[in-house]
Amino acid sequence: MFTNKSGYSIDGNDQILGTHNGVAFQYCDATVQHQSSWSNEKEAPSEVFTGQFFIARFNKKFLNPIYITPKLGFVQNYKTNSIKEYTNDLGDKIQLEDPEFMKMFDVFGNDQIEARYILTPAMMQRIKDLSLRTKGKYYIAFNYDKITIANNNRENKFEASIFTSLTKTDAMEGFYKDLCDQFAIIDELN
Repeated sequence: MFTNKSGYSIDGNDQILGTHNGVAFQYCDATVQHQSSWSNEKEAPSEVFTGQFFIARFNKKFLNPIYITPKLGFVQNYKTNSIKEYTNDLGDKIQLEDPEFMKMFDVFGNDQIEARYILTPAMMQRIKDLSLRTKGKYYIAFNYDKITIANNNRENKFEASIFTSLTKTDAMEGFYKDLCDQFAIIDELN
C-alpha cells in the first residue's frame, strides 16, 4: 500500500492469525512512521498510520489493484494522519453507482469492470456500515490475492487502562463486531 521508499518504521502488537472459511487472515494494531531522508536527525518521524491492519489472502487473484480511500474534509485532513501522501499511484478515479458510498470514499484503479465486479452493492453496503459504526477512516486495497483493510483511527484496540474493567466496557464487544464485519467481507468475496 505504501510507496517503495526507505525511511519507514513499522511497529505492531496484538497480532491475531487464523483462517475464516478457509481464508487465511492476519489482524493487528500497527503504527507506521516515516523519517524523511532530508530531515534533521533531531526531527521526529511523521506519523503515517496508527490503527488496525486486517489482511486476508484468497485463492483467486484480482488482476488489477482497486483502492478505496476515505474522503476527508479540509479540517479532518489537517487533524488526521493521512496515508494518501505516502501511497503509490492509485490509478484512475472510478465512479460507482452508489452515491452514498461515493460521498464517503474515493475509489481508484485501472479497470472499471473489475472494480464493479468486486464492489457489488452488498460489498459497498458492508464497507459503509463498518465505517459508520466504528467511525473509522478505512483504506482498503484489493491487490492480487489479498485484501488489506487499514483503519486509520489512531487507536490501540487492545490497550486498556488498569483502572478500567474490560467486562464493564464495550471494548471486547466492539473488537468482536469489527472482526465479524471483516469476516463478512471475506464471505462476500468468497
